[in-house]
This record gives sequence, structure tokens and C-alpha cells, in this order.
Amino acid sequence: MRDLAERFLSPHEKESIIRSVKEVERRTSGELVPLIVSESGGYGAHELLGSFLVAMPLTVGAAYLVNWSQYDQHDTLSLFLVAFVPLFVLTYIFIGRCPVLKRFFIPDAAMEEEVRETAAAAFFSHGLHKTRDESGILLYISIFERRVWILADRGINEKLPDGTWDDIMADLTRGLKQKKRGEAICTAVRRIGELLVAHCPAYREHANELPDLVIGKGEDTGSS
Repeated sequence: MRDLAERFLSPHEKESIIRSVKEVERRTSGELVPLIVSESGGYGAHELLGSFLVAMPLTVGAAYLVNWSQYDQHDTLSLFLVAFVPLFVLTYIFIGRCPVLKRFFIPDAAMEEEVRETAAAAFFSHGLHKTRDESGILLYISIFERRVWILADRGINEKLPDGTWDDIMADLTRGLKQKKRGEAICTAVRRIGELLVAHCPAYREHANELPDLVIGKGEDTGSS
């Protein structure tokens, strides 16, 4: 699961995104950081519940099947108790390694909450609240949850109408689903950049303060 972010983009796509961010930041005093993470939450409780829901009927069925094939020579309850624990453990491991199955047991509301909370934490941990004009923007992509989120500091948010980011997030999400990952992210970066340039033009002495692309929660793949 933790390797999802590393495999999400090709080296060429990463370079294209970094170039797009650099071009944007050359023309604005704002700071834009695309952050790509494998997942926003651990969802341990949901994995346990999913494992129980899968292992329970399988174990009951297996116990009765063994008993039936052996002409009721075994105690069904004893067979169930012997088989349940190893089957539960195997199911837990399998669900943890299979994003599609794991996602099936997690409510959309839980994933939405985790994405927003983790994105907000990342906004502060990467210093986007410390930019000169309070115009830092985080473009957050969480692969497991299949969600994107844009957070902007008040220096830029106050200059834009409500819902400005919604269309960008919707188009980015659509592009990611169509496997046009690098292209979709670069397009989102350029659209965000147009807003930054319009409302936060560059100072002559402006320097790039933050990474141009971050893969995972702490690894910088771009340069400042």
C-alpha cells in the first residue's frame, strides 16, 4: 500500500509536473505544492471488521462442509474455533494488501474525513501557512481514497469566489480516473497558477520557498 505513491507517476510525468510548478512560481509570489500520498488513513478498524465479515461465513461453511464430508464425525463448533483464527488472520492480511477489497469496507464519509484532515495537517507541516503573502496552496492527491483536495491560505482564498477550486478538483479527478495522471496534474497546476498570477504577481526578489513536488508524506522529489 505504501508504494502506491511511488508507482503513481512515471519519471517523465514527475519532471513535467515539477517544470509546470516552477513555471507558475516564476510568475507569482504564491507557493504551490502538489503532494501525492498512498493513503490518508490507516483504517485499521475497518480492516478488522471486513476480515470478520469475510472470515465468519467462510469458517462456518468450511466447518459444516468438513463435517458433512466426514459423516458428522466431528464437532462443528470445535472445527469452527480451530479454523476461524487462521482464516481471520489470512483474510486480514489479504484485505490490507488489496486496495480494491479494503475500500469496499470503508464508508465514503470516513475516507472523505481522513483526506480532509490529513490534507489540512500536511498544509501546515509543509509550511504553506508561512508564505510571505499568505498565498500558499496545497494540491493534495490521495491515491487509495481516489480523492483530491485543494487547500489555499487566506491571502489567495479571500480574493476568489466560493467554489473556485471545485471545478479544478472535478477535472483533476476525472483525468486521474482516465489514467492521464501527469497531464491532469499539470493542467490543474496551470489553472491554479493562472489564479495565483492574477491575484499574487511575483516580486522581483521572490524566491521559491517550498518543494515543487512531494511524493509521500515527507519525501521531497522536487527542489526548492
